[in-house]
Amino acid sequence: DQPARAAAPAGPRRPTRADQSAFARLEGKFGPLKLGSRGVAVERLQVTIGAGRTGFFGVATRDALLAWQRARRLKPTGEVDLATYTLLRSGRQGR
Repeated sequence: DQPARAAAPAGPRRPTRADQSAFARLEGKFGPLKLGSRGVAVERLQVTIGAGRTGFFGVATRDALLAWQRARRLKPTGEVDLATYTLLRSGRQGR
């Protein structure tokens, strides 16, 4: 008898049209979420990724986002790109 092997964690899901549309609305309203961004969208991101909730996307938020992206096998950009947004939006935040 062979021991059961654990399945490899699933990679990020592909963005749907709804994801793309929601991402476009987010960027249209708040601009790209990256170093220097401010506001409620940044606060929500910080809460989700476990960064300090300041509402300012500084170096600490970028570093926390990079770690979050790496842990989820996303390309580590340090910005909320479409792939990152899709995973944030899906509610599937597990590692």
